[in-house]
Amino acid sequence: MQNVLILNFTYEFSQTPPEIFIKSYLHEKIGMKKMLIGYDHLFGHNREGNEDLLQNLSKDMNFEIEKIPPLVIHDEIISSTRIRNALKNKDVRLTKEYLGYDYLVEGTVAKGDGRGSTIGYPTINLDYKEKHKLMPPNGVYLVSADFDGKIEYGMANLGTRPTFLNDGEQLLETNLFDFSQDVYGRNVKIAFIEFLRDEIKFQSVNELVEKIKDDEKRCREILRRDFPDKSF
Repeated sequence: MQNVLILNFTYEFSQTPPEIFIKSYLHEKIGMKKMLIGYDHLFGHNREGNEDLLQNLSKDMNFEIEKIPPLVIHDEIISSTRIRNALKNKDVRLTKEYLGYDYLVEGTVAKGDGRGSTIGYPTINLDYKEKHKLMPPNGVYLVSADFDGKIEYGMANLGTRPTFLNDGEQLLETNLFDFSQDVYGRNVKIAFIEFLRDEIKFQSVNELVEKIKDDEKRCREILRRDFPDKSF
């Protein structure tokens, strides 16, 4: 049987001494048998709770403590701050290395205004579920699209489409290479593989199309480099 204990984080609750939190909530209410903590774990009022306190309490309350060592990559301890900074710096490959998987956003394919089809680059438009999820900076990216385990590759523009209409709304529009299926309404996961360039306001549609052709060429070169056994 699984249970969830939801606590309202009020000012009064924030003043709870660490030993009282362990005893009154984790021990008496949950019956905790084991606690996993990070290598630098502190908790409770004024962050007074630490591993030494937990070790002392564990003897009286009969629970086990396991400390998780830090993840170290390139001689640096990986933290959520370091991961966010990598993403904000458009380094999605480093973000993947830190996370262990591609940074992605999930949602449903929605109808757009169809402008991509008129210039030879139709796109799928993502109505993504996690509206408060941290997104990479606006720009053009090499991406993959996962439709229930079937992976397609393409390029995506994340931004406000300044060449056509800059209303401030951030959109994720993806052109999939050699792809012509009707996927409206389907769930898809778009993963960011590599940053290509910043979003630009072009002086004409023709100028935009020429740049998109360059983007596609570069994407296919990267894919052939990353997947030499596949045809792109």
